[in-house]
Order: sequence, then structure tokens, then C-alpha cells
Amino acid sequence: TQQVNVYYASFDLKGLIGELHSLFSSRAIQNNINFEYNFESVKDTIIYSDRKVIFEALVCILDNAFKFTDEGSININCFTKNENIIIEIKDTGIGISENDQHRVFNKFVQVDNTQTRVHIGVGIGLPIAKGLVELINGAIEFASELNIGSSFRIILPLTKALSFSKQAKQIVSSKNVSDKPEILIVEDDQTSMLYYKSTIKKINLKIYLASTGKDAINICKINPNIKVVLMDLNLPDISGFETMQEIKKINSKIYFIAQTAYTINDEDFSKITEEFDGYLSKPISKNVLV
Repeated sequence: TQQVNVYYASFDLKGLIGELHSLFSSRAIQNNINFEYNFESVKDTIIYSDRKVIFEALVCILDNAFKFTDEGSININCFTKNENIIIEIKDTGIGISENDQHRVFNKFVQVDNTQTRVHIGVGIGLPIAKGLVELINGAIEFASELNIGSSFRIILPLTKALSFSKQAKQIVSSKNVSDKPEILIVEDDQTSMLYYKSTIKKINLKIYLASTGKDAINICKINPNIKVVLMDLNLPDISGFETMQEIKKINSKIYFIAQTAYTINDEDFSKITEEFDGYLSKPISKNVLV
């Protein structure tokens, strides 16, 4: 069994569900299935969990739903309840008989009735989804009725991480600095740079901007009061890792927060968690920043 490493970060759940919808839309159109998602009851879609693990678990459940739904609809509904966020995938497929429901999460088990014989077997998709969700302290519940459909719910604790600005202020206040906090944003994408600048300037932080690693190093040399650096890892000259190491030689007390892509491999993510003081997953929403 392949080991799965878990990495927590803040991300926009609505963006993740949107990606899943795009991924399965062509399949829905091909099979004439109505496929929609709903976030109406969720006020804040930023959650703190492992994006990759949730994405893969939902892919397993959706794949199973499409295999066993020949007509009707498959819907994703997200809502909050009792300090949890719940992601429900509901289908109008063939359903599962009451006698077979206890075996749904057993590996390589296919429900045994005449209708399912015309479908591809379930395989290990649902057991994998269950295992993934449990890795992030979540749970899976389901209800099903033969010839009516099934509903699978992923239940996750609604945990919030400190936003970037709150992390920055906390670091500064812990050092007993009374002046306006000084922050360096290192980002080579100009659109992202303008977005960060316009968002963070609304709070009481003094901001410096750098688009290359070398610029970031020079800014830190002449501004010793910088306390926090939001670091893009993919810079045009030297990497974010190298830039951080050079800045640490100048000022070892700076707090570094990495900007990471959710598709980053396990080896790089492990390196980030070891070397950086914190990290945020791209795309970084306004709610995560402030």
C-alpha cells in the first residue's frame, strides 16, 4: 500500500469543487446526466485541510457515482453543520440494497444483483476514499436505496488557519515591535503582485515588493526591520528556497511563509514544511490573506 503524506494548508473549497465539476462535465454531457454543485449555505469557503487528499477522495466517489448512474442527476452539495463542513455527492443511480450496504467499503467488492452486472465493478474506489478522508480526521457516511440512488457525505472538521496578515501581526507582536509591521512580498507574476498589494495595504502593514530573488535579498539588506516574507518558490532568477537561505544569512529572525501550488509533489512539500515557517496554497484568496 502506498503511503500518503498529509499536508495542511488554507484553500478555497469552492475552487476545488469547481475543478471537479470541470473534470467530470464531459462525462455528464456524454451520458446525459444533470451534474451541478451548490454552495448556497456556506458563507466562508476557505478551509484548512489537505486539498490533494480531499480532491482524490471526491474523485473516487464521483467516479463511482458516474459508473452506476445511467440517467437523472449527480449533485455536489456543500453545507456546514455542528462545526463541520459536509460535502455530499447525491446520485439517482441504481442504488445499493440494504443487505449489501455493509460491504460497500470492503476492497474489491461489487454489489451482487442483476442490475449491477451490466456495470463495471466498484473496485477499490470507495475504500480508498474512506481511507483518505480518515487520514485528515474526517468521516464518510452514506445512505442508499435500491433503484432510487445513493448519497455519500464527507464530513470534515471546520478548522481555520491564521490568515497571512494575522500570522504576520502575531510574529511582530511576539517580538515586542511597536512600529508598523514590515512585510516583503516576493512574487514574479505582476497580476498576483498587484492583487496582494491591494489586499494587504488595507490592513496596518508596511509592504515591500520584489519580483526576483536577488531583488528580495537586496531589499532585506537595506530594510532590517522586515519581519515576514511571503515567498513565491518559482522565481525567474534563483529559487524561493535559495532566496530564503541568502536572506537568513542577513537576518535569521525573519519569518518565511511559502506560496505553494496544490499540485506540488510530496518531496518538495516535505522540504517546504521543514524549511519554511508556514505556507499558503495557491491560488491565495482574499480571505486567506486578511
